[in-house]
Amino acid sequence: MEGGIVISLARMNKVLELDIKNETATVEADVINLWLSDALAKLSSRSLNNDVLGGRQAWL
Repeated sequence: MEGGIVISLARMNKVLELDIKNETATVEADVINLWLSDALAKLSSRSLNNDVLGGRQAWL
């Protein structure tokens, strides 16, 4: 690629904040859903293995 710019998000892979009170999670662009599930599982006794990101707020 001549004269172009490449932006890699590969190192932006951290769960930054889980706010249970406001039911939000702040994550970087390359976070895998399983990593977010693992972080949430530490805070909740409910199983989060089979849900999708959009449905997760109901569990918090």
